[in-house]
Amino acid sequence: MADRHPSAVKRERQNERRRLRNQAVKSTIKSYQKKFIAAVDAEDWTAADGLLIDTASRLDRAGLRKIMHKNQASRKKSRMALHLKRAKEAAVTLARPSKRIVAEAAKTSTRTKKTKTKRQK
Repeated sequence: MADRHPSAVKRERQNERRRLRNQAVKSTIKSYQKKFIAAVDAEDWTAADGLLIDTASRLDRAGLRKIMHKNQASRKKSRMALHLKRAKEAAVTLARPSKRIVAEAAKTSTRTKKTKTKRQK
């Protein structure tokens, strides 16, 4: 601890204020990320899209203000967007019947006899 030089004491006070401010920003970002994950798990796509935009904005600001490295902020944004994209694709895939089921349904519903053309004979 700096207990002699006045500039060192001032520096210590400044560092403590910055540390607390940075900690608050990081905590807020983590809270937004948790809300985003909860929205994706609940398949609330409109909320997830909005939270992705809000969180990306906060991450960008944290990167600009050197609270976290800009590449780390970019990586977190990218992973969140990928998570949302994959969740949406999975939801669409589950809602859509598989190709095998569609093919079996087509066979049973249309049992017409195909006639050969002249070229196929």
